Parts: sequence; structure tokens; C-alpha cells
Amino acid sequence: MVVFDLMLQQIFGATNAEVTFADGSSFTYDFPELIGLTLALMPDSSVRLSWNSRLGSTYQVESLDTLDNNDLGSNGWLSVGEPVPGTGTNNCLTLPAGGAQGFYRVRTIE
Repeated sequence: MVVFDLMLQQIFGATNAEVTFADGSSFTYDFPELIGLTLALMPDSSVRLSWNSRLGSTYQVESLDTLDNNDLGSNGWLSVGEPVPGTGTNNCLTLPAGGAQGFYRVRTIE
């Protein structure tokens, strides 16, 4: 039996790592999905949310109204729109102007 330590560092956007040993054996490690969410204020004052996605994953945008709750660990998150299927590139959702101040997150649901 051979015991070794191995550290893998995920590069943003990478979905897995394959490790091959000198004897030809190998294994693949699937990284948990890292979602990079960006927000942009559009000229009409709407807000555009963009995030990287994986083909085969489904995402749900959620919001937390800061007027009612500023505890990010709370159960007060509400779904914004319908679930969005991953495309393997960036997904986008535009929210209308005049929405309440708050926090947004995107989570993988499938």
C-alpha cells in the first residue's frame, strides 16, 4: 500500500481534474461548482445578473430584501423568476428598474 498526500487547486471554470500515476492508473475528481455572479446597472436602470454555468446544471436566482432581513444565513431568500438551465457559458437574467435594495445569489438546484 502506498499512502500519499495530494492537493488539487481548482482553476476558475474547471469542472474536474484527472490525476494519472506512473503505473498508468488514474482517477478523476469532480470539483464542486463555483459560481461567479456579477451585477451590472443597465442604461434603463434595470440590473443584469450574469454567472458562469455548466451544461446540465440548473440554476435559481434568489433575493433577500434588506428592509426585512439582513441575515444572509436566514431562510428569507425568495426565488426570482424561473429556474435557468445551464448553457456551458454565461447565463444572464435582467431585473426591471425600481426593485427593492437587497442581496442576490445564484444556487445550483440540479
